[in-house]
Amino acid sequence: MPFKNAPTSEPQTLESLITCRPGQISSMSLLARTPAFPEGALCDTFMLLAFSEDESISEETYFSDMLYYLIEGSANITLHEPNVNETTTQRTVALKAGELFVVPAHTAHAVHAQGAIKLLQVSMK
Repeated sequence: MPFKNAPTSEPQTLESLITCRPGQISSMSLLARTPAFPEGALCDTFMLLAFSEDESISEETYFSDMLYYLIEGSANITLHEPNVNETTTQRTVALKAGELFVVPAHTAHAVHAQGAIKLLQVSMK
């Protein structure tokens, strides 16, 4: 099975699988790397994240599209989108619980929690 840290005996909510810790960002992968499901398979990232109040992840760029699904709380994703003239435009997208947003591949972006949040991060090859 390519999954780990996911319930198999009875259903649980996503938010119950990870806990916010003061002053920290916690992460938990839901993918198991096995010979049948190696690094670089179709799904590259399937990660639960829990941010304590006002924590953030600094600007990052990924080689594939990144889907964010906000489970709890509210957050901002700040994007630095490339323009035709080789400059970038900064744009901020506000997310609230239950919403999802996809950041295109090769787009620099940062995630900022507005209070404590829980977030699912998924990338596909």
